[in-house]
Amino acid sequence: RSSDLIIALSILLAFFSLPVITLAEMPPAPPNDNNTDDSGDDNGNNFVNANLMKSSNGYKVYEIKNGKRHWIPTAEIFNAYNFNWNNIQVVSENQFNAYPRVKLLRATGDKSVYYLTESGMVRHIPNETVFNSYGNNWEDIFEISPEELNTYKPNSLIRANGDFKVYLLENGTKQWIETAKEFNARGYDWNKIAPVNQTEINYYQTGNPIS
Repeated sequence: RSSDLIIALSILLAFFSLPVITLAEMPPAPPNDNNTDDSGDDNGNNFVNANLMKSSNGYKVYEIKNGKRHWIPTAEIFNAYNFNWNNIQVVSENQFNAYPRVKLLRATGDKSVYYLTESGMVRHIPNETVFNSYGNNWEDIFEISPEELNTYKPNSLIRANGDFKVYLLENGTKQWIETAKEFNARGYDWNKIAPVNQTEINYYQTGNPIS
């Protein structure tokens, strides 16, 4: 019937007159554990296009810069850098591990270089000889704010590779903690012992053993 045809044409014209919403106009989706992208790139690498990420198996948030992942230690530091929580991308463990972690830090305006341990502590690298003994590259030093550097606890427990002796490191002097009993009595954490090479251990002066 002609009336039905007129109604159908009216609905069709109304549909095409609706505004078109482009992807650029749509609000970003909040980060969640379901937005993991395992696609990788055309070469089979697990890199993703993200400035902020966390692994689907962890809670730590990282900044991706120069092909490395820089751990952001606190929410305060995250906000101080003016990062956006909605920009954190959750990625697979394989994608996460494709980015080596930042290990060398220097605060803006300071020449001192620090090593960032696996457990999130910093140890001052005392000179160029020690720096080079690890095969470090100067271009791998990551610049951070002084406020961020101050959030890290100092690495004060060290052990030379291949040696059982654990040392307390303070003010450039190492003291051997002679027994496990003494180590535990002082409330030290076995997980906070960082391995160092022989060049570095030899640099520090030797103080009296702790027994």
